[in-house]
Amino acid sequence: MKQFYRFIIIVFAIVVIGGCTSEKNSQIEPLKEKNQTSGELQSSKNETNHSNEEDINKLASENSVNPSLYYSVENTPEIDVTDRQVLWKQKDLVFTADISKSEGEQVYESDTVISKMQIDSSYGTYTISLDRKPLRVESLSLSNTDFLAVHVDDHEGSRLIVVDLAKENQVIINDLIPEGSEAINGYNWSPDGKQLACGFGDLGSSFLAIFNIENEELRVVSDEDYEYIPAVVWHKDGLGLDFISMGGTSEEVLLYRYREDSIKEVLKLDEKDEQMIMDKLPIYIK
Repeated sequence: MKQFYRFIIIVFAIVVIGGCTSEKNSQIEPLKEKNQTSGELQSSKNETNHSNEEDINKLASENSVNPSLYYSVENTPEIDVTDRQVLWKQKDLVFTADISKSEGEQVYESDTVISKMQIDSSYGTYTISLDRKPLRVESLSLSNTDFLAVHVDDHEGSRLIVVDLAKENQVIINDLIPEGSEAINGYNWSPDGKQLACGFGDLGSSFLAIFNIENEELRVVSDEDYEYIPAVVWHKDGLGLDFISMGGTSEEVLLYRYREDSIKEVLKLDEKDEQMIMDKLPIYIK
């Protein structure tokens, strides 16, 4: 009888151990599958990124215009313009520009001027300070790094102000140009929001430059000047950009490409391609 009970106990132990091992193995298998799936997704993601980079490089090497090459800043603001005020809203940011009658010497330049420009955001309230009142606000563009570019017109030329909303300070791009400049023309933020490309110059002469928000330095990247640069658009990978040059005796609209620290002429633009480029610029305030 004792041997019979001993036999029963041994069989019971074998069944219990076997069941635990089976359950443990059943838990391991889904984990393996999960890890394998995660690895496959990561591999697929890397392959997709690599494929996108190859596509951008291929597009950038072609002498053509393709919308898939270009990055466009999310720019869907609410704009309201009256005789007394310009109101520009995007996300939690509100930009207000007060319009007042001209005084002093500016009476001969325009009937009205922008007397005050104020920014209200989650960081607080900031008032843009300028030594000379602009005549109008032309456009604004908010980067994904919370920097606001404000483009204003003067009697002769224009100025571009970059405001760091978090630190509540501003940089006037015109002041960073060694010999100064009367006009800042086309401008646009890079995909990472850390660089701002722009065309600057005076009548009949324009250069391409890139402003770095981290060290607040402006780097001129064109050796020669162009007649007029009204448009700058970044490539999606942030490694280059295209810009339009127009004017001169030929009145041609030419597309140039800046990549790998060199500039090349791409092609002469027709009206359709020119408009496609222009549509990717900061919205003009009418």
